[in-house]
Amino acid sequence: MTPPTSTDSARARAPVSPTSTALVFVASFVTFMGIILWTWGMSPADSGTVLPSATLWAHGLGACALVTPTSSSAAYPLSGPVFPLLDALFQWVLRLGHDVPFPAHLGARHCAQAYNGAFTWATKGPLAVKELDLGFVTWPVLALGALSLLRTSNRARTRDEWWLLLALAVSPGALFAFMDYYHPEDLLALGLALACAAALRREHFVVGGTLGALAFASQQNVVLILMVCTVLLPHGRAWWRVGLGGTLTLVALVVPLTLWSGTHVFRDTLIGTGLTDAPAYGTWMAQLGLSGVPALWISRFGPLLTSLGLVVWLYRRRPLSLLGLIASFEVVFSLRLVFEENIWGYYEREHSCAGR
Repeated sequence: MTPPTSTDSARARAPVSPTSTALVFVASFVTFMGIILWTWGMSPADSGTVLPSATLWAHGLGACALVTPTSSSAAYPLSGPVFPLLDALFQWVLRLGHDVPFPAHLGARHCAQAYNGAFTWATKGPLAVKELDLGFVTWPVLALGALSLLRTSNRARTRDEWWLLLALAVSPGALFAFMDYYHPEDLLALGLALACAAALRREHFVVGGTLGALAFASQQNVVLILMVCTVLLPHGRAWWRVGLGGTLTLVALVVPLTLWSGTHVFRDTLIGTGLTDAPAYGTWMAQLGLSGVPALWISRFGPLLTSLGLVVWLYRRRPLSLLGLIASFEVVFSLRLVFEENIWGYYEREHSCAGR
C-alpha cells in the first residue's frame, strides 16, 4: 500500500467510528438549519409548487391536490409528487394543522378554489413557518446520498466523510434552495440521484433503478445526472434490471395517485417545475428575442442533447472513476444553466433588486 503523501491526507483517511460520524452528521444538520434560520430565514418564494398539494393530501382532499388555476398550471406546473407526498406524510404524522380549522369548502365546485385556498391557509396563517420548516427533512437525504456515493470508493469510514458533511452544511447550492427560493424537492432529487449512482457502482441495479425513478419524480432536471449514470451499466442485463426497478417504482407511485388525484400527476412527474411556454426573463434566449415554442424546445432539449453527446464520449472512456463521475454531474448541470438560466442576466437582476 502506498503511504500517504502528506500528513493532512493521512489524517483525512484515518478510520473513524460510526458514532463520531453520526455526531458530525447531526452537527452539520444543525449548522445547516442554523445558517438559514439565523440569517435571512426561509424564503416562501416558489413554495406554491409543493405546499398546496401537500396540504390537500394531508387533509384528505386528494381529488383537489393537483388542480391548479389555468394561468398558474400553464406557466409553472406543480413539483413532482415525491416531496409533496413526503411533506403530507409528515403533516399527517405530526398532526400539523389539525388544531386549526381547515377550510373544508375547498373541495366545492370541482376544486375551483382548492389551490389558492390551501396555499393561503398553509402560508399566511399561524402554520406558515411550520409548513416551510418541513422542507428541512430533505437535507439528510442529500447527505446520506452523498455519503453512500463516497463509500463506493472507500468502504471504511474516514474523516473524508466529516469534511463532506460539513461542506454540505455550508454549500450555497443547498442553502439557496431554502433562502432564495423554496425548493426542497431539488435537494431530495439530488440526494436520491447520488444514492442511485452509488447503487449502480455497487452493481445493485434494481435498487439503482428504484432510486433513479424516485429522483426523477422529485425533480425532472436530474434526468441529466441519470443519463450520466448509464455509463455505469456494464451489460444488457444491468439495463434490464434498472429499467425493471424504475418502471415498477413509477407504476407504484403514479397509478394510485392517478386514481386519487387525477391524470395531472403525469404532467407534474414528467415536467416538474419547469416552464412550459417560454423561458423566464434573464435567459440568453429571452435576451436574443427567442420566445414561445422555439425557446421552449431549445430550453428543454438543449441540455438533453448536449448531455447525450457527453454520455457518448464517456462511454468510450469507461470505466469512469468516482471523481470523473462527479465532474460529469457538474458538467451536465452547467449545460442546463447554459440553456435555461443566463448567469449574467440572473445576477444582474439580483444586483438590481439588492440596490433598490
